[in-house]
Amino acid sequence: MAMPSDGHKYELVDGEIRRMSPAGRPHGRSGIRLAIRLGGFIEAQRLGETYDSSTGFRMPNGNVRSPDMAFVAAARVSSAL
Repeated sequence: MAMPSDGHKYELVDGEIRRMSPAGRPHGRSGIRLAIRLGGFIEAQRLGETYDSSTGFRMPNGNVRSPDMAFVAAARVSSAL
C-alpha cells in the first residue's frame, strides 16, 4: 500500500519496490485479446474471476505482484484479495 502513486506500475519484490517498464504495443494487443476470450469463457462457465494488471496479489513469500492478467478460482476469490 506504500507504493508510489505517480502513475507508474510497481511491484514489491524481496522487500524492494521495483518500477515496472511499460510493455509495447504487441504485448498490449495480445493481452486484450486474451482477456476478451479467456475472461468471457471464465465468466460464462462461472469458474471464478479475472483481474487486470492494476490488481496486486500478495504472494506467500511477501512479494506483491501484479501480473498482466490473473485468474482466481471461484472457491478462492474471497480469500485471494
